Amino acid sequence: MSQSVSCPACTAALDLDSEQMGRWVNCSKCGFGFVAAADPRPGESSPVVEEIYLGPDRSKTVGFVAISAVGLLVVSLLVLLIVLNRGNQSPPSTDAQAKAKSKSSGASSDDPRDWQRPPPGSSGAVDSSSAAVAPKQNSGPSEGTKQKSPPPPSNGGASTKEGDSSKQPNEPPRENPPPDGTNTATVEGGKIASKEGTPEKKSPPRPTGRRPDEIQNLAMRRINFHRVVAGLAEAKWDEFLSDACRAHAKYLVQNRIDPGSGAGLYHENSDLLGFSKEGVEAARASLIVGATGRVPGGESNNIIDTWMASFYHRIPLLRPELKNIGYGYYASANPPLWYLLVDHQSGAEEPSDPEKRKQPVLYPGPNQTRVPLRFAMGLLTEKPNPIPANGDSQRTGFPITATFFSGASVDGVKAVLRDQTQKDVDHWLSTPLEPARSDAPQHNTIMLIPKAPLKRLVSYTVFLSAKVDGKPWQRSWSFTTAGR
Repeated sequence: MSQSVSCPACTAALDLDSEQMGRWVNCSKCGFGFVAAADPRPGESSPVVEEIYLGPDRSKTVGFVAISAVGLLVVSLLVLLIVLNRGNQSPPSTDAQAKAKSKSSGASSDDPRDWQRPPPGSSGAVDSSSAAVAPKQNSGPSEGTKQKSPPPPSNGGASTKEGDSSKQPNEPPRENPPPDGTNTATVEGGKIASKEGTPEKKSPPRPTGRRPDEIQNLAMRRINFHRVVAGLAEAKWDEFLSDACRAHAKYLVQNRIDPGSGAGLYHENSDLLGFSKEGVEAARASLIVGATGRVPGGESNNIIDTWMASFYHRIPLLRPELKNIGYGYYASANPPLWYLLVDHQSGAEEPSDPEKRKQPVLYPGPNQTRVPLRFAMGLLTEKPNPIPANGDSQRTGFPITATFFSGASVDGVKAVLRDQTQKDVDHWLSTPLEPARSDAPQHNTIMLIPKAPLKRLVSYTVFLSAKVDGKPWQRSWSFTTAGR
């Protein structure tokens, strides 16, 4: 017996048999994944409850293997040092002592280990004449080894007096301060700066070739799907930014940070478990979402689709200058708590061509179809809320945005939204100079939010005009809504 199920993304009607009910299915039209549930009867509500799959946490296993490897390496180095030290301190054999006495008339009385510390003023090379008469030792290096071995670093010109036991041949040399005028480098704020103040850009770490896991791959596919629809190039998954995102997500979970903490989600306390500099940097550059227990649309790809149907969470993912993205997550089962981060700032690059700054990112894109009818698809109220007077965003229409590069100047904005009957659609308008909220970044974006949900299978046309960098600019385009 088949039942009718509606897709939460494009609202398309799907006919599924009873065996598919309650299981994970994909929409045959838009590819959106969800748990199949029968459409509610009139007067009933249909709770959409799905649990995010966050995969196993292998951090403990990786940490144990890493600690074991480091410990084995340290033990090996200690054993090697002990062996070398015993070899250097072993006394000469009887035969060597006899040979030394027979050649004492022309031999030097210095310690045979003095080749490791050349006298002041020497070039550090071993004199072949003195090496020829030096007594051989079974535990010491051969003559050829002495000549090929590089000299140790100078101790700053300080000589070692003969018979002075306080100065050992293997004593590490002292570091001399650089002479006046030497350009020494210091680390300041993650960048290398010289004494003269000339900063040198820190080289990024080399990629290891590691690929995103299944959850990260699904999320990146959904992000790039929306970017391509908006006429943007696909962004790349960055392994190092993703590791930093996961570090902060783990910090939030381990310390049981409440998802409703607001600004507290974007900081780390150095006294708490899991603190890291990488996590702090990721927190400042990321979108963060978290929840306890089960949440509607909790899968990673559904979260991206819901963000793209909102305002403040859509704009960062559609930034024209965004080239690389970090995506990290962490969860605990008992008690249940999960967090997800998307770094949308660290991988941004300003365009080299100034003319490209005038070309905004339009969303919904020109000629886009199956556009959802409601703000955030009616699933949640965005925080911060862009609706005036903190109104109910779930009763409003799908937001329309035009985002310029961050360096462009945009003012004098005028906007019109019309349906296919040429009837004006009532909406709220916010601009870079008149943002929806003064306490939330709008990222140089023009936004229209219809005051009522859009109609099904209707073509809408947007008319925008403004002054960009002091010059007139205008654009119009159309899109079509979903059928259900």
